[in-house]
Amino acid sequence: MSLKSEIEKLYECRLLETQEDCEGFDSALESISATDFNERDIINDLFRIFDDETEDEEVMFGLLHLIEEFEMNVYLLGVANALPYLMDNAKEWAIIINKRILNSDIYRTEYTKVLLEKDEDIKLIVNNILLEIKNDNPDRFEKKANEILSKLEGN
Repeated sequence: MSLKSEIEKLYECRLLETQEDCEGFDSALESISATDFNERDIINDLFRIFDDETEDEEVMFGLLHLIEEFEMNVYLLGVANALPYLMDNAKEWAIIINKRILNSDIYRTEYTKVLLEKDEDIKLIVNNILLEIKNDNPDRFEKKANEILSKLEGN
């Protein structure tokens, strides 16, 4: 199967409502993982698979783990570019992804650099996500979120 058809299969199965969907999703992820692909060419398509209506978050984490294996700057730029889509269709996944970035010193630093180059709409989305994360769990995320927020506000 082609890379494009495997990505289409992920999209079709993304709600993971049946065992068949879960198996198809896993199979497509395995095929993509085994393919020699250009990360920049497919990352945007992969982010469009996230959906808050999915029935099986555990299976969907396989997609997140695949994307997190991409080269750091490709991944972080992909996250920033995908935020408008994610906020409309997969806000919970946007929050999960941003929490994971916050928990890594190097990713947090590099994410800030990527965000400084983005337009005001993206910065506003990140601001709102980080404020929500920070307010939901200040003990764990306040300092980390403020690190990014202060740099975005200072720009």
